[in-house]
This record gives sequence, C-alpha cells and structure tokens, in this order.
Amino acid sequence: MADIGIHEHRLAEIRDYKDRALRLVAQVRRRSAAQIATLLKNATAHPKGFERIIGDALDYLGFSVERLGASGEPEGVATAVVTPASGDVRVAYKFTYDAKSSETGRAKTHNVGVAGLARHRKDYNADFTLVVAPGFNAGALEKEARENAVTPMLASDLARLVMATVGYGPFNLVEFRGLFSLYSPTSVTGWIDGHLKGLANKKLYPWRL
Repeated sequence: MADIGIHEHRLAEIRDYKDRALRLVAQVRRRSAAQIATLLKNATAHPKGFERIIGDALDYLGFSVERLGASGEPEGVATAVVTPASGDVRVAYKFTYDAKSSETGRAKTHNVGVAGLARHRKDYNADFTLVVAPGFNAGALEKEARENAVTPMLASDLARLVMATVGYGPFNLVEFRGLFSLYSPTSVTGWIDGHLKGLANKKLYPWRL
C-alpha cells in the first residue's frame, strides 16, 4: 500500500484497524469459561474431545500450552510464565498433562498408566505431571501417584477453577503450583475447596487484599 502512494497516517489507521479486528476474531473463537466448564463435564467419554478441552481449560487459566498427543507423548506441556518476586526464579514452572477419558465415569488405574506419565515428565524436562479424568478408582492409584509424583485431578474440579475466573478474575498461577504436592484426587478437591473459599472471603472483604 505504501508503494502505491497511500499516506503513512492512513497506513497507521489501517494497521490499527487490522490489529483490533484480529483481536476481536480471537475473542469470538475462544471458548467462554462456561463453555469450557460444560465440556469438561460432558465430553469425558470422548477421548479426542476431552484431550482438546483440557488444553483449552489450561490455556484459559493463563498457562502457555503446547499441544502434543502423538503416540508416546503427553497430551501437552503447560508452562506458567510468571515474573519472579524478589529474584526467586523458581516461581516459573512447567508440567506435562494427560487426559484420561472414560465412558463409565472412572478411569481405571491401569489405564491411567502413572509410571508412563512420570516418564513423560522426564522426557520433556518438566517440573510436574497432571492427569485429568472424570473420576478415578481409589486405592492403588493414590499409591502409584505418590511414588511417581503424579497429581490426579477431577475434570469437575478443573471446571470449577475455570468458572472461578468469572467471579474472581485472573487465576493465580503461582498458587496453582501448590497442587503438585498432592497425589490423590480427594486432596486436590480439598485444596480447590480451600482456594475458592479464600477467593470468596477476599471478594466479601476486599480490605484483606
């Protein structure tokens, strides 16, 4: 356009319009928190769809998500790009994530493949491992998860975190790191209960911020 003689001022307006249009398209294409939360609960029996929505949920929470999913790979790698406070570079972290769909509503322990998930973490030089399923069989899973440092999360709990952004604003990725010291879905649910209760208290009593 510059070559055909359009004035620089007009070019700046065109560039600005293009940028705003692209941002609008991105917003339209991006799923809402409610859509993601609904799919997290309803797409659990569809392997590919469930994998996709887990990535969408992590992306919505603010993680930088690299989607993988080929044979022998995790579903993806999520990175928390966080500005360190007081020079503490340990704030930033990344984790591999996997989705375990189930038609029955519970992923069997041998189908979760905890040891394989731990290998994914090492292969991608990640700090942590997250596996999401509609439900888990209790017992052996928790023992294997602890031995392999794998954090199991219910899809419904991930949905709650996504929906919390609607009422309480952007998710705190630094706090999310605390989940990775937990190795049972029950403990993860309890952590999320406490996190959401804390957000509610801050909302009710803003002077505590």
